[in-house]
Amino acid sequence: MFGKLPIKDILQPAINYARDGFPVTEVISHDLQKMTELIKDFPNIKDIYMPGGKAPAKGEIFRNPYLASTLEKIVKGGRNEFYRGTIARAIDAFMKQNGGFLTYDDLSRHHSEWVEPVSTNYRGYDIWNFLPTDKESLHFRYSIF
Repeated sequence: MFGKLPIKDILQPAINYARDGFPVTEVISHDLQKMTELIKDFPNIKDIYMPGGKAPAKGEIFRNPYLASTLEKIVKGGRNEFYRGTIARAIDAFMKQNGGFLTYDDLSRHHSEWVEPVSTNYRGYDIWNFLPTDKESLHFRYSIF
């Protein structure tokens, strides 16, 4: 079965990197530089990805304390914090302010379903994946490759 580790153990490394930062790679720096025109008009995104008004250069330490706080809330409150708690309400408020369509009700009504993964052995490695749950997913999955 899957999911034996506590969520805190799983998310703690990501929380640490988000809170303490990590050196920006050349690829990340390049991609952020290219996106500055797209993100500069969204203050919340600009604050995170353009600290000091510019995208971080290669080697600069990038921090995302908002992500760290969000992940810590999920550790403390579990999935309900994301789908029904303060995170869901913040997503709802942001969407309303910015013309989005996702609502608190959408998040609070969400339910997950366990789907048995399929597997095959390829050159001595077990490869696991989930099958699409409907024809549209199958069409989409194969149309992008």
